[in-house]
Amino acid sequence: MWQALGLCRTFHGHDSYITIGSNIGRPECEIPTCGIDWITTPQPVVLDLWPQQLVRPTGKITSIVSWRGPFGPIEYNGRSYGLRVHEFRRFLDLPQQTGRTFELALDIHPTETVDLARLVDHGWSLVDPRQVACDPDAYQRYVQNSWAEFMVAKEMYVKANSGWVSDRSICYLASGKPVLAQETGFPTSIRRARAW
Repeated sequence: MWQALGLCRTFHGHDSYITIGSNIGRPECEIPTCGIDWITTPQPVVLDLWPQQLVRPTGKITSIVSWRGPFGPIEYNGRSYGLRVHEFRRFLDLPQQTGRTFELALDIHPTETVDLARLVDHGWSLVDPRQVACDPDAYQRYVQNSWAEFMVAKEMYVKANSGWVSDRSICYLASGKPVLAQETGFPTSIRRARAW
């Protein structure tokens, strides 16, 4: 969208273009191709480096996420495409509704006191992502000690029907953990496998 709007020029000087958005180039996806014939592929993972771990029945449902990220919402073709914060607010009641422990390693600016308070008031446990992902080993331990991942996508991935899947989700799955993922237009093959 940034390329199509002339906000940046990043698609030049290459022979092939690969994306993890499995719906890019399909009619149901609102993300422009910018005239490029995209190759779609799932996130790669080296399974030998992510051995399966036993799923603990009473463990935490976790995620490692940024609340806003470095870029703001974007307007494209008269529609606004927002950030994870815009989607996540829809799920605030989840810990209270399920009685499960949900923990976020959340990258959120400390001045976002209203959102921080709402998360805590609704039963979300918050930890510093710089602690749980301070190095590759700590990141892997955090993922593998979780019962499952709860993945909320950025609003732009959801609204655009991008087919995006998080690299974190792939690591959880490789470790034998379930992933509760928000729908972003997953391809039929993924839906059929019911791995998500």
